[in-house]
Amino acid sequence: MNSAAAFISAHIEEFGILGTNNAAPDDLGRAPLPACTQEFTRDNHFRFGFDGGEFNSRQSATAKYAVEFGRPSRSHQGFVAEFTRAMSEIDDIHGPLSVSNTGTELNLAIIAAAKDVGLAIEQVSVEITGDYQTPPHDESLSNRHHRVDWDEFAEFAFAFCKTAGCSDPWIAFEAYHGHVSEKTHIYQVRQFFLRNDSWDLVQNKVVGPASWSYVDREVFTAINRWLLASQRKGIVQILRWSPELMAARLDSEAWHRWLRDASNPPASAPLGAWRTEMDAGPTGSTSNLLRDAYPTMPANVTTRGKEFTQKMMALRTRLLRANRGCNGAHCYPLHRLVEHFGVSLDFNFGQTEERYGRVSA
Repeated sequence: MNSAAAFISAHIEEFGILGTNNAAPDDLGRAPLPACTQEFTRDNHFRFGFDGGEFNSRQSATAKYAVEFGRPSRSHQGFVAEFTRAMSEIDDIHGPLSVSNTGTELNLAIIAAAKDVGLAIEQVSVEITGDYQTPPHDESLSNRHHRVDWDEFAEFAFAFCKTAGCSDPWIAFEAYHGHVSEKTHIYQVRQFFLRNDSWDLVQNKVVGPASWSYVDREVFTAINRWLLASQRKGIVQILRWSPELMAARLDSEAWHRWLRDASNPPASAPLGAWRTEMDAGPTGSTSNLLRDAYPTMPANVTTRGKEFTQKMMALRTRLLRANRGCNGAHCYPLHRLVEHFGVSLDFNFGQTEERYGRVSA
């Protein structure tokens, strides 16, 4: 027997397809979270959890992630009114408040809404020495400036991701802003995206009527789990603060316009360009919604240089290896969601269960 065959024969139980080297234990060894005693959203109407639990953590790689929402108790009064109300309610419950100074539209809108209701919200700027410079902050509000070197931030990211079950270093970076704040922090995390289930990825085209799903991934609630584990207060889902605010967002002109266009692409549109526009939609339409609401806020500023972005991508690879089973998602048919929030849309966006054409008897 040659050396290769002898090695395989001697180690088949370890390195074979069913070998112990390939069979990862399902138990992640993660400590259970304490009971939730704070309001992440009003009356905690937005709830998340694994395997039927609420506000808990993933204990196994096969655990199923799910979310649910409360119903509105009244008709929404438009996005600006509901967002302003949310800021006031959050301050009444959790104030004083701070917010990450990231230069994004959501960051700027939170500051604009806080000013509208007279809240002296504090900005938190995090500089990673030699890698990431902070964007300009609002000079009329206080600003807490914190410097950290790359190794210290990376160490925080590993600890955060182990606790929260998250391999996204950008979410860890957002969490770090709250880590250095002395106030109840308002975090900014991309909170969901939309997916057209009639888009065929292999053929790169739409193969049936629009059929949208609201997709909520477990990484979007990672900071919630980190807050529970560390017993810190914070607001992670500000755009989901109340059912009325969620209804106002879904019922806004910016969302209507984008969803209508994405559901009915023109026949002459290049598929690649349309697909790119569709992918940017939930983020882009939210940006448009916030700019429509606060037209005088300054332009967003990014300080993510190419080298820093590459370092974050490399860190993400390391975090992925250290955190298994942390990419669960809950897909909620959009037509059920808008009905749940009492929103009416006057165009086809997938109200039926039709998928990939009909089957006739």
